[in-house]
Amino acid sequence: MTALCLYGVDRIVRIFYFKKASEGQVKFTKWSENVIELKVPIKYLSGYNKDSSSVPSKITSLVVRKISSLQSHPFDISYQKGNDYASLFVAKSGKWTSDLFKHLESELNSESEKGKGVDQTNISNHLSKPSQNLSILGTGKNEESKGDHEYSNSKEDRSIRSSSTIGVEKKIPFSILISFTYDTNLKYIFENQAVSLVAGGTGISPMISLLNYYILNYSTKKIKTNSLYLAWSTKDLNFFRVLEEILIKASSTNAAESISIQLCYTGQESFEFYESNPSKLFSTEFNQRPDFISAKKGRIDYEAQISEVFEDETVPCYGFAAIGNQNLCESYENAVGKMAKEKGISNKINFYYNNR
Repeated sequence: MTALCLYGVDRIVRIFYFKKASEGQVKFTKWSENVIELKVPIKYLSGYNKDSSSVPSKITSLVVRKISSLQSHPFDISYQKGNDYASLFVAKSGKWTSDLFKHLESELNSESEKGKGVDQTNISNHLSKPSQNLSILGTGKNEESKGDHEYSNSKEDRSIRSSSTIGVEKKIPFSILISFTYDTNLKYIFENQAVSLVAGGTGISPMISLLNYYILNYSTKKIKTNSLYLAWSTKDLNFFRVLEEILIKASSTNAAESISIQLCYTGQESFEFYESNPSKLFSTEFNQRPDFISAKKGRIDYEAQISEVFEDETVPCYGFAAIGNQNLCESYENAVGKMAKEKGISNKINFYYNNR
């Protein structure tokens, strides 16, 4: 009875525990017409601090009173150790998120109408600043950025072209209530020797946290994992740029030798150039050639991706996680189960979820 009462108290506290981030404390960046990134100071997120050594796999909920005082919306938290903020990626996929987009886009439009332009602050140190060297690996050229982060789109050297409101940071001009954070069982995934992460759209959010944790702890005894595979699909070309910070970090460590990342583009724009030049999806030069990154047009090939993970059948345990829409998650889990059964290694498979 005592345990039940304590559990009930805990649940009530979690339901009503919200911290208020005042006007201007939370910032946002519009990555496309469908995706916005919110940057929340970690002082508003329970369980987060710069020196935390635990696996960052948590969920929080937001209440925006301009939308509704009663309705909250859950988000996976994307965090990289050492930062004083965490990111929440918002996809326009329902009334609540659509209303949030309207309020934030209204802020961008009002600034433009006032003739003030848009704050060109670099959002996650992703975007190159004017006159910064934009030589991308394999091009052998030095180029200067143009206004509003427009990059060269010549036949010889194409980069993602952005509008003046894409990839720039602004403060949110209204308060936001931020809930208690919840652990997910993704935090246990590094108990496996091989880990495979599959994401669709904003499902990349917790994967960034996991990838960062793996890079930081690859050469330590904190994790059992010695190989990591990530496949991510999105229809928003500019959205790939949220990986830039973590990929730069990975490329300068020994962990890169054990990482395989595949970026799959499902949008309408031409992608052929990026398939042979995946680093051109980003705007900053990597410390070394990122041979662990590949890019392709189309959906993730589950069979090929899983085959790569199972290439070494001597691995004691494999950990799998898929975050995205229901069809992606179910299809991937079924594909993993089918191939594991065919290979007679079903007892080596562990699947993890974000419990949203």
